Amino acid sequence: MRLRLLTLVSLALLLGLFVLAQQSQQPPTPPPQTPPPQTPPPTQPPPSQPKPSDRGTGDIVKPNVVEPGRPVYLTGCVQMDDGSPPPREVRVRLACPGISSSGDLRLDPQGCFRVQIGSMRPGGMITTDRDMSGCEIRAELAGYRVGGAMRSGHQSPFGDVDMGTLVLTPLEGGSTISLNSLSAPEDARKAYIKADKELKKKRPDDSKAFRELQKAVTSYPQYASAWQLIGEIHDRGKNEVEARQAFEMAIKADANYVTPYLSLGNIELRNQRWSDLSRLSGTIIQLDPDSVEGQYFQAVSHYRLQDFEVAEKSARYVIDKKQAEKYPSVHLILGDILSQRGEIVPAAAQFRSFLSLRSEGQNSQMVRSRLQAWEQQGVLPKQ
Repeated sequence: MRLRLLTLVSLALLLGLFVLAQQSQQPPTPPPQTPPPQTPPPTQPPPSQPKPSDRGTGDIVKPNVVEPGRPVYLTGCVQMDDGSPPPREVRVRLACPGISSSGDLRLDPQGCFRVQIGSMRPGGMITTDRDMSGCEIRAELAGYRVGGAMRSGHQSPFGDVDMGTLVLTPLEGGSTISLNSLSAPEDARKAYIKADKELKKKRPDDSKAFRELQKAVTSYPQYASAWQLIGEIHDRGKNEVEARQAFEMAIKADANYVTPYLSLGNIELRNQRWSDLSRLSGTIIQLDPDSVEGQYFQAVSHYRLQDFEVAEKSARYVIDKKQAEKYPSVHLILGDILSQRGEIVPAAAQFRSFLSLRSEGQNSQMVRSRLQAWEQQGVLPKQ
């Protein structure tokens, strides 16, 4: 049996500097739907600026003049461990909680991407036209894992943000790429490539891509990555039943393919089906122990199922990995668990951490009321 491995790499976009309305991720409330981000075709940086691949991780590119309306870009590169560009089978995308896919990022021949994330406004601040809180960059390539992590490093309201270079190294000392596309017949592969290119356009035609993907899976029913894209198209169109069927077909074709499990997890999260989310989170963590999203799913589902020991462990994992900014509700989960044990002071610290990330919303008001009540009862020192 051919084992197909896929490693999902999540790297947080630290976008706290943007001026936008943040929405809370609440365990009982499905994450908000956000439109796919606009991904312009890759272009070379201006001659006065170094290429993304030449800059260090976390560098900020400052323009000579801060002009209102000037586009602001997020840049980065992906390469293999020998320094070569990644194969075309690699998938790099911007993903946001609660959405199966927020859009693929197009790579140039050197393996670099450049996506607009906002624009300058008067006063030197950056604004975006969508809520990007909790969004991540993900790179997927079967048989490979990350050899070096991207990090956003410094933040500045004055220029582009370079995420640096993400290096992919083989699993288990030299495993080869085992994507289903490599086993697909030529006609199925061509149809998949056409669909993939269409979906990476700035304004993709989902119906056109869908027709090509149907050709691909008709010719090669085991085409897991094609089924995944079909599911994402259905999910964006709010066709949950069809999306679920496609993701399940992807899993049936390749049980070690992590992405469809994550997509199904977001569906269960939106619908608050905690038992199903718990089952999926266990599978995700088994396939990819480093999956922060899998641990988040496990924290939420087990908390709702009142399995507080597992929920606490997963919530602490997310916090220890410094990913709570993407999943702020882990502070609510941990705070409530601690308060039920009578550990009021550490519980209050978790609630205040949540408020530092999400100062508005119904849950924020409830947390403030709870902290105030503890202070009035004398069980918590006033601040």
